[in-house]
Amino acid sequence: MKEAAARACISESLVYQWIADGTLPHFRVGAKGKRGKILIEVEDLDGVMAGFKVGKPEPTVAPAPKPVKPPQPVLRHMRLKP
Repeated sequence: MKEAAARACISESLVYQWIADGTLPHFRVGAKGKRGKILIEVEDLDGVMAGFKVGKPEPTVAPAPKPVKPPQPVLRHMRLKP
C-alpha cells in the first residue's frame, strides 16, 4: 500500500478505499479466510490515475443560428360592396 500511495502521491487510506469500492484492481494473496497481502500492478494503478486526468476541454462549436424568416404580411378578409 505504501508503494502504491507514494507512486500516485495519495494517501494509503485512499488506496484502501479504491480497493474496497472496486475502482482499483488488485490481488489478495494469503490463506483462505485471512486478510492476506494486497498486491497492485503498476499498470492498474497508472490506469486508474489516467482516468482522473483532467485536460483542456475541447472547444465547443456554437450551433449555427437559425435562419431569420422575413415577416409574413397580415392578410385580412375584405367585404366588397357590389
